[in-house]
Amino acid sequence: IAAPTHLGYDVEFPYTVPEGTVFVMGDNRNNSHDSRAEDVNAIPIENVLGKARCRIWPLDRGGSIY
Repeated sequence: IAAPTHLGYDVEFPYTVPEGTVFVMGDNRNNSHDSRAEDVNAIPIENVLGKARCRIWPLDRGGSIY
């Protein structure tokens, strides 16, 4: 995003992601309710439902992910 990312969240940085979890951030960082919020925090890996099969950005690194 063009605007600076707001830093007034519940998580203190630097942040270490616990083993077996993922840290998620929304695309619209300043208006997203994501892992930076105390009631969301890091997500257990078993709660991740999808898997990436390809990357489209950056263009020079696009292609299949296996």
